Amino acid sequence: AGCGLSCDAHSLLRPPADGRGLVLAVRRAGARRVDGVAGHGVAIPAADAAEAAGLRRALGDDLPGVFGTKGAIGHTLGCAALLDVAACTVALEQGFLPGTPGGGDPGVPLEVHRRSSTAELGSLLAVSAGFGGINAAVHLRLGAGEGRAPRRDPRRVFVHAAAFLDGDHLGDAAGVRRWREAGAPARPPARLFFDDLLSLGRLDLASRYVLAASSLLPAVDAEQRQRTGVILGSSTGSLDADQRFADSLERRPAGRLFARILPSVPASEVAIRYGYRGPIYTLLQPRDAALLALVAAAQEIQLGHTSAAVAGGFEAVEGARAAGPWALLALLSSSPPAGPGYELTLSTEHGAGPPPSPLGLFDLVMDRRPARFTLGCAAGGNVVQLRFRRLEREEQVTP
Repeated sequence: AGCGLSCDAHSLLRPPADGRGLVLAVRRAGARRVDGVAGHGVAIPAADAAEAAGLRRALGDDLPGVFGTKGAIGHTLGCAALLDVAACTVALEQGFLPGTPGGGDPGVPLEVHRRSSTAELGSLLAVSAGFGGINAAVHLRLGAGEGRAPRRDPRRVFVHAAAFLDGDHLGDAAGVRRWREAGAPARPPARLFFDDLLSLGRLDLASRYVLAASSLLPAVDAEQRQRTGVILGSSTGSLDADQRFADSLERRPAGRLFARILPSVPASEVAIRYGYRGPIYTLLQPRDAALLALVAAAQEIQLGHTSAAVAGGFEAVEGARAAGPWALLALLSSSPPAGPGYELTLSTEHGAGPPPSPLGLFDLVMDRRPARFTLGCAAGGNVVQLRFRRLEREEQVTP
């Protein structure tokens, strides 16, 4: 019947105590009244308490039966949400509310459904959460053709600005010094707080570049941040974080490094830094990852799931295929920019190979700014065309 994504914009590891990110995901899924909830339920007191608070805020104090599957099958990480959706589907089809093996945490103010029982169910809600403050909610309803209708008139999508950084501009603290010594060449970082972060070495390499590139983009209005998403693509993810975590296992496992091996961490860091609470995810694709992320972000805006998004790609390793480290980001919005920008439209062609892209994404950050150009990327056996049209002066919003 509906689904919703959100980001806490709070912490990489700890959810906010009031569960506000989960509230946004549930509301975006269109769930107002349900007959049961498949909870995330990771048996961590602080996380479970935040989830309970979020469910009460979203659905009211008179919560329906809340159950969990992890007591029976464990935490399957990337598969956990999918298995909860499967459990809800079976429960709806067979007319029973699943129980919760092991019961609930007595310290968490939430009554869980302990024993499976037959029930007349019309709809169920599955909620899930992940490192980086990612929240997801899926609302399932018994019956056909009952879901929310798609928008009849897709929203227009505008590119406000784009930014690119590679190892020649910002690879480490020494790179920042070289940038300064070069007399601030074209398109320098707008805010240099990254000088301190890089020297601390707290961030994985991908997050450093993505955060630094994000500082070049225009600021998003405070009222719009709650509906601004972060959607990225990569072919390699954060391989340096993977290696650091693997090395720690040979000595003493470093739990704090575990979260950073997830490819969604750079997107989460941007959301946390700027308070973006819209849809957030990272696409791992062997090719065209940055373009596919732009396509996904544009579709989220067209469908009304978000009003703006930071979208693009990153690679954090050196090599023939990735040629990293680098990050290229664009700010997309349903509103026209106040200055120069582009309108982005999408179209799909079936069965053709990827068309040539002589200009490429870099034209969004180059000074020449062509009036029109088209890029293409392969997606599921089809080709998605991204058509960029430079806005005329009269189409720009007056600041």
